[in-house]
Formats: sequence, structure tokens, C-alpha cells
Amino acid sequence: MRRRTCWAIVGAFLAAALAACSSASNLSAQTDAGPFDAAPRSGPDATVDSSSPVDSGEDSTMAGDTGAPGTDGEPDVAADAPADGQADGGLRDGEGDGSVSDGAREGGGDGSAADAADGNPGTCDAADTCGGVCVDLQTSAQNCGSCGAVCGGTCVLGRCQVAIASSQAWSYFLAIDGTNVYWTDYGGSGGGSSTNGTVMKAPLAGGAATMLASNQGGPAGITVDPSNVYWVNYTSGTVMSVPINGGGQPTVIATNQIDAWGVAVVGSNVYWTIKNGNDLGAVLTAPITGGAAPQTIATGLNAPVNVALDSANVYWSYVSGATTIFDKAPLTGVPEGGFATTLYTETTGAANLVAAQSILYWTYPGTCTAGEGGSVCSGAVYGAPTAGGATPTVVASGLNAPNGFAVDGTNVYWASGATSGGAGGIMKAPLSGSGPVVLLSNDIAGPTPQSLAVDGTNVYWASSYDGSTGGTGTINKIPKN
Repeated sequence: MRRRTCWAIVGAFLAAALAACSSASNLSAQTDAGPFDAAPRSGPDATVDSSSPVDSGEDSTMAGDTGAPGTDGEPDVAADAPADGQADGGLRDGEGDGSVSDGAREGGGDGSAADAADGNPGTCDAADTCGGVCVDLQTSAQNCGSCGAVCGGTCVLGRCQVAIASSQAWSYFLAIDGTNVYWTDYGGSGGGSSTNGTVMKAPLAGGAATMLASNQGGPAGITVDPSNVYWVNYTSGTVMSVPINGGGQPTVIATNQIDAWGVAVVGSNVYWTIKNGNDLGAVLTAPITGGAAPQTIATGLNAPVNVALDSANVYWSYVSGATTIFDKAPLTGVPEGGFATTLYTETTGAANLVAAQSILYWTYPGTCTAGEGGSVCSGAVYGAPTAGGATPTVVASGLNAPNGFAVDGTNVYWASGATSGGAGGIMKAPLSGSGPVVLLSNDIAGPTPQSLAVDGTNVYWASSYDGSTGGTGTINKIPKN
């Protein structure tokens, strides 16, 4: 009797245990997503990838559950959930730890370029998210630099580069006014004799280019005043002008000016250099109306490149042995028997000059030598008072052959070749000399940037062809800020 009673008790106990196990199994099947995910979450993380082993129930261990799987049959709710009933940030509640695997698990991506292309919100910084979608503000044509900033050209480093004109044979010099950009196309192969050069213009905002003059003998430097465009022809040796609106034949201001290179205009006179390297270089001036013999301001110079003007003086530089001499003279010329004023004698040669705010700025091409970690370059941008008598200030250094040059009231701008140890392209630096900023890196700036101009919004530059394929010169612009 006792043995039969004991077996009855054991049987009843086993039946109760089996019923409890069946109830727990049904509960687990109904709550596969985890007890803290019962309420759907809003936002991009609301979609759960059911293929994830964490979310499919293949691993039934909750984060923070100290019991081994199958030992207690239930998650340790008291240990796993905070007192306020909020999710604990474990993988079950879909928040993850911010890793790439969490991004893939939640369907949000990892913030990569692929995610941006797929339109996934990703895990990128808020600053790189537009409308909840990851974007690359450095390259996105629809969000160039900021959300919704549509670029009609190429988005480079968050700035919109626009080609105003293309397919130029050898576009080297340019100038701007408030409406148009003007440039000379040397023609031919960009060197030696040329008889098919042109003078062109196009709206600053972009649009069809207009030819102002054709069949020019190697047009080089160009400048503009409110009425006319002025340029010099290097191979045919003439100084020319044409109305900014075009029409009619160009005016010949001066002839017999072989090797004319740089040109500038102020008031009623135009100034230019004869870029001859055999001490036959010169600086000259003539009335903009033509009809008068040119006046020589300085002669016997070795390779003066360009002239800079302010309201009172004309400035130039030339090479003498191992030094570069910076001179100035009144706009009216040097008095009979007089001499130009020497401002500075430097060991840094000048490629381009600009005078602004009583400061004379110039570029030094320098050289590059192989060094540890890349090329070491000595090119630089300098500034010094136009009055002379001071030590030049280094505005930027370590550059590879800075070329093209422009100044506004705040910054100096130039084009520079790339180095294996540093950046190049279109660059700027504060006039105070606190270091350069790359506006456009050299490897994506297109053909070699040459002369520059700047207005209140953009930097404009002319790019000559790449040296191997003709007709690839361009006129470009990019925001300066």
C-alpha cells in the first residue's frame, strides 16, 4: 500500500512538471523578439533584419542573463531589465553598441559610401546626413558642402567646380569684371610662334563664349577696364585693345614689342613687360587710345614677368645673378636722368606680383627635392610693404611652383603643383600668413592651373592643356569660401 501511494505521488509530480514545460515552450515561441521589444519602435531602426541570428531566436540567451541556456527555461527578468522598465541596450532591444555589425543587424548600414548610395541612414555623423540619409558632402552633386546645395558642375572638397569654357588650345591668362571673364588662348601648341590665337569672353555665371579677336600672334597677358579689354601678343609683338562688347577691328596700341608678356591698366595708360632673358627686358607704358610712341620706364632687365600697379606706382621684378630685384617707379615714368627705386633684393625669385593695400605680394617657384616621406619643396608666397625697408613676410611655404596669383582684402590665392608630401591645386591663405587652405586639390583640378582672378564670391582660373592632348584647356570657377 505504501509502495502504491509513493508511485502515485511521483506520477502526479511528473505530470505537473510536463505541463509546466509545455507552457514555457509556448510562451517562448510567442515572444521570440524578446520581452522588451513588444512595443514597436519608431524611426529608421524600427525595421529588423529577421535573418540576423540574434533576432531570429537562434540564440535564446538574453544580454545580461547569467543563467546558462536551458537551465531555468526563462530569462532572469529581474537581472536583465532596469528598474524603470526600459530596454538595457543589449542586442535584443535592437540598439546595439554602435559597431558596424550592429548597423548591418539593424538595417542602417555603416555610414560608408555604399550606404549613402543605397539611401541608408547609416551610422554617419549628423553633419553628414541629409533628410535622414547618409551623404558625402565633399562629393555629392545634390548636397555639395551642405544639404540641398545643388552643384551644376563637379563637387570637389565640398565646393562646386564649374567649367565656364572648355576645349581651349592654350588658355593661359584671364581677367574679370563684374559681368564677364576674359581670357587669351595662345593657339598652336602653346609655345613658339603662333598666328591663330584668340581673345575670348564668357559670362561669369556661365554661358556661351564669345570671340572678341582672332588671328592673334601668341596672345599672352590680358587685363580689362570698364570699356575695353587689353592684351599683348608675345610672338607678333603688339599691344592691343578691343571694346568689352566686341565689334570692329581691335586697336593697335603699340608695335615692335616682341616678347611682350605681362600687362596692366590704370587710368588712361596701359603698362606691359618685355620678358626677355638676355638683359633686353623692359617695362613700358602708352596711352590706351594708341597713336603715341611707348614710353620706357625701365630697360636692361633680365626676364621681368609681370607688372603690378596701385594708384601711384608701377612695380616689377627682374633677375640679376643669384638675386631678384624688386623695383618701383611713378606711373608717370622715371624722370629724365633718374632711376627706379629698388625696394628689395632677395634670393627668392619672383614669378608673379600683385600690389594690394600697400603690400607687394609675390610668388617664388622654388624647387622640389626628394625627401623622407615625400618631396620637399621650397616654393613660397611672400609679402612686403610697397614702401620698402622691411623684411618680407612668408605668407605660405613648402609649395611646388606656385603660379597664378590674386589678392582680395582678406586672402591671397594661387595655383600650386602637387607634391608627394603635400597638397597642391587652387589654394588660399590669410594675408596674415596663418597657413594655406586647399580649395581644390591638384589631382582633380584638371589641366595645369595658370593665372587666377578673384571676386566677392569665386576664384576663377585658366588651365592650359595637359601637354599631350591639344584642345583641353578650360576656364573654371569655384567658391572662395
